[in-house]
Amino acid sequence: MGERTQLMIKLNDKQGTTKFSTVLHYQWGYGRSMLMDALNLVVQFPFYYELKLDKPFGDGYEKAYYNWLDKKSIGINYEGDVNNLDQDQQKYAFHADEDYLWNCDNDDGFMVLNFFEGSHGSFDRCTATFFAYDLRKPFLALKEMSFEDYCKASDNNKYTTDEFRQGWKLLAENYGIKLHFTKTVKA
Repeated sequence: MGERTQLMIKLNDKQGTTKFSTVLHYQWGYGRSMLMDALNLVVQFPFYYELKLDKPFGDGYEKAYYNWLDKKSIGINYEGDVNNLDQDQQKYAFHADEDYLWNCDNDDGFMVLNFFEGSHGSFDRCTATFFAYDLRKPFLALKEMSFEDYCKASDNNKYTTDEFRQGWKLLAENYGIKLHFTKTVKA
């Protein structure tokens, strides 16, 4: 059995409306692979003019962001080469919704990175949300988790040590990534 994770990248305009979303697939992406790639994508995310766009969501933005992610990420976009996509493939390549993730085979869960458009043509805010199987339940239930619980939920959690988690969180904070924490209800 392969170990798979997915990373959804969502780009939101100033009003918080998602204008672009795509899913990157990480075969053998358990442990640190996807997490480190996510940090890399955030720190390198381009200004719109670096992609030859006239504004963040200007003409051709979907293909521009899709191509950039394809080149910069170690993940694979299922839909393939942007120049050979039919209409259905474009829908998933440029406007995937979270339901798509719930129907994927995510042995080791998935992560959603939400980028928010700021001033000066940049995406100046980013949030990260994590989902994984709750191994403590008698049936496998995929659910939202804190970063720490996500790292511990994998069968391959030996790669996400306490030191790694501490370092990753420090980098995420310095890169402006706000970790989304689930609310715990005590009975």
